[in-house]
Amino acid sequence: MAFQNGLWTRLEFEGTPVYIRGDKPDWFVPNEAGDKILREVFRGGGNGLDLQTRLFLARLPDEPVRIMVAAAKPRAAELAGRVGDGIVSTAPARRLLERFDDAGGRGKPCYREATVCWARTDAEARRIAHRWWPNAALAGELVQELPLPRHFAQAAATVREEDVAQVVVCAARPEPHVAALRAFVDAGFDHVYVHQVGPEQEGFLRFYAEHVLPQLA
Repeated sequence: MAFQNGLWTRLEFEGTPVYIRGDKPDWFVPNEAGDKILREVFRGGGNGLDLQTRLFLARLPDEPVRIMVAAAKPRAAELAGRVGDGIVSTAPARRLLERFDDAGGRGKPCYREATVCWARTDAEARRIAHRWWPNAALAGELVQELPLPRHFAQAAATVREEDVAQVVVCAARPEPHVAALRAFVDAGFDHVYVHQVGPEQEGFLRFYAEHVLPQLA
């Protein structure tokens, strides 16, 4: 067991890191090798793990936890279909899910996040989204490559309010929210989880319960 940082514990087995939550059976692996390690543990293998690590892993449930693979590119989607129990996609393209299905993912769950900001006016929603979530509008592969929080802060300083509004649904009316969720469903996602940006969570929940979700039932 290499180190513990907050809720996540980093294990290393044959040079491959595996990050595991101590309070619930969640884990993150960076590649297919990490996935194989966890599946081996559930089959009763992993004899190379030390005693402390084995005692930690003993806290996991008896039944294997489903492993969802995040994918934004075709090769990752194929990996998700081949070895994962589902896909968590950061791209809405239908062709990405087609690659997932063709690689063995057909019938497995498909998850997609919808990032939104509801407020009492569209202008307020844009302002809140820009203040709290400018990283949504970072270009290219910066989100994957920036190493430290201060680098995110430096990059986010170049993001404009209108940039964020292009990638985050910023609206007081239900119609833009409904349209965004329907687009994901039409693309083939059967699970869509909604991320409300900013501190106005209770109002957002009431808004969705009363005005958005009924239109999707």
